[in-house]
Amino acid sequence: RKSGVGSALLSECEMLVIREKWWKNKNSTMFGPEEIALKVDQDNDLAIQFYQKKGYKSIYMDNEARRITSSGTLLAFEDMPKIGMLKPLSRVYYAKKIGTEVLLFLKEKTSHLSINIMSFLIDERNDKSC
Repeated sequence: RKSGVGSALLSECEMLVIREKWWKNKNSTMFGPEEIALKVDQDNDLAIQFYQKKGYKSIYMDNEARRITSSGTLLAFEDMPKIGMLKPLSRVYYAKKIGTEVLLFLKEKTSHLSINIMSFLIDERNDKSC
């Protein structure tokens, strides 16, 4: 905890969603997903606080959810309500290919002034991102 690993993983997952959505729709303008969603166990207060700090908002409660628990060597299911959380994502407003790299210019949904640049390598042989 507090080492930055969770933040780095979450950020990379969000960027992966943006990149993959752009890759599939690269001929359209203003490509990219509008939002990303996740579920977290209702009793996991630290995770809920973490996601809230990262911009996620609680939007619903899934009272039918279950989780796997272990008792010794046996696995079992137990009821565990989950909180559904949602976050608006950045949108790609410009993409430029330079050699084997693609630069995606992202515009934050929450701010018209914030622009991030994300790049990734592409494989020229099969036209897929690496």
